[in-house]
Amino acid sequence: LKKEGFVLTNGGIAIFIGLYERILSRAFMVNKIPDKEYFRIYLLPLKNKIENATDSELKKMRISTASEGGRTDLLNDFILEIRSDTKDQLLGGDIKVTSLNEEFRELERKIKDLIYRKCNKEGEDWFKTIVDAYTYDMARKRAANNNISDTNNYYLQTGLGECFGILRKNKEIFYSTFTDTEAEYSFSNEKVFEAALTVVSEYRNRTSIHYTGNKKKKQDEEMLVKMYLDKINKCLDEELLHKDVILKETIE
Repeated sequence: LKKEGFVLTNGGIAIFIGLYERILSRAFMVNKIPDKEYFRIYLLPLKNKIENATDSELKKMRISTASEGGRTDLLNDFILEIRSDTKDQLLGGDIKVTSLNEEFRELERKIKDLIYRKCNKEGEDWFKTIVDAYTYDMARKRAANNNISDTNNYYLQTGLGECFGILRKNKEIFYSTFTDTEAEYSFSNEKVFEAALTVVSEYRNRTSIHYTGNKKKKQDEEMLVKMYLDKINKCLDEELLHKDVILKETIE
């Protein structure tokens, strides 16, 4: 399993159950009884990918399965890789992959960075002080599944929706980053910012392999989501990059 591996983790097992379902469904489409060789054809691309992955890449895959959205994204990525290698474009059915997947991942990374910078001074188990009991317990279980024992890293075991929940639960700590009226890209008030979080969150939850909807409406909504993502990111960049500049100047 190299360093903790991926396939036999809880998240990895969930991913491969999803792959099994889709390969089985593909076999039924062509009236074929899937044998070992049939599965080998579809899984060989992933076998090579995972066996050749570095420890860092394996860790990134493990962390990505911490949330439902992350598992969906990774499963979709795997299916698209298999499609590319096997030239079978029908595997997995009608996959609706949002064009904003990378943006959501980057936003999640930045918010986690913000959470750590703002709160890690509160002691060894600082994460427990800013989340509800359910979120903490889920993060703890995911950390255990990924062989992470340091409570300072529990915050990394949260998904984007949970990150939004942390921001909302700790308004006094985080909202000034997004509602500073003196900042160039800030939201006008807390309600407007929370509305933006709701729009982004609802869109993110629906853009899965099972989502179908009115195409024009989805395009219009995606434009709104892009606008909010851009604004939230600019607020985060102002906070994170500004602090980095101050720290660098202080060191120099």
